[in-house]
Amino acid sequence: LVNGSVPSSYLVNAYDGSYDGNYEMYISKFTSYNNIVLGTYVGGNNDDDLNDLQLLSDGSLVFSGYTSSSTGSFPGLVNSAGSSNTNQDGVVGVIPPTGGTFSMLSRIGGNNVDQFNGLTIGAGDTIYLTGFTESSNYPLGHDSSSLNRFRATSIGGDDAIVGKIPKDGKSGASAVDPWMATYFGGTNDDRGNTIRTYAQN
Repeated sequence: LVNGSVPSSYLVNAYDGSYDGNYEMYISKFTSYNNIVLGTYVGGNNDDDLNDLQLLSDGSLVFSGYTSSSTGSFPGLVNSAGSSNTNQDGVVGVIPPTGGTFSMLSRIGGNNVDQFNGLTIGAGDTIYLTGFTESSNYPLGHDSSSLNRFRATSIGGDDAIVGKIPKDGKSGASAVDPWMATYFGGTNDDRGNTIRTYAQN
């Protein structure tokens, strides 16, 4: 997370090479202490925060956080899943091992403040996310009836969110949107901060 532009030598194989003001995500990868092979901003004209970072099996970087930037100033979305109402939205993205064009970049949220905090990687490099939403219309994804969600509606305050998305996002305009999420919480404020998967013997 940076609050000001970084030296040009920090921008290597960058997806987003421009600092647009306020707080902005900055993600980098080193192969040794003196060799940077990837460095990129991710953000637009308002605050953009990075909250978690993990590696996929092929060395790609997965990150989660949120953006308050306008859609027009935020970097173009790639294989985007879920939906956005462009208030403060959760952000999840996948950067190939050598940088350049993202494999997936999604901003997901409803009509109010939404944020992704923690993430973890499950079987088949599925990305699992948690955070919170203040939105009454948070996108729960396809097949989101109450029979297929722990909770399909908000019952008050901030709600924790648990969701999953494949590493490739929505691959093609005609593909079914793969984003799936559920509300989790009670009548007061609830937030998810970290998430893990495990194999049961």
